[in-house]
Amino acid sequence: MNDKIHYSQHWRKLNDKCHTTIRKHFKWTYGQILREFVKGKYLQDVKVVEMKRIKLIDIDPEVLMKDTESSSFEEAINKLQDLKRKIEERYKKAHVPYNMNELFTVYSLKIIDQVRLDNWMDV
Repeated sequence: MNDKIHYSQHWRKLNDKCHTTIRKHFKWTYGQILREFVKGKYLQDVKVVEMKRIKLIDIDPEVLMKDTESSSFEEAINKLQDLKRKIEERYKKAHVPYNMNELFTVYSLKIIDQVRLDNWMDV
């Protein structure tokens, strides 16, 4: 188990027994165990329990609201637009064409081993 998933901030959703993450790549598989890290510090081990390839513009509103920790669909759309801008900027810097019709992967992850947040460790 050497695959890692990194987050730049500690989302509240990471405390939920099951949570989602939306990624551009399609590199993890059903049943695979991943190590989650927040700002470079180990948080917990999770198992991929579901994955779905989908266009970013077609993501279910409820999934989008939960994944972006939004209280309304409008707020989630605003966050999605911000995410779209960030992705486009990243792709421009890499000189790679990007469009909202590209497929993304929505991974559903289940916590299988969790450490207390006040006991984070560097791994």
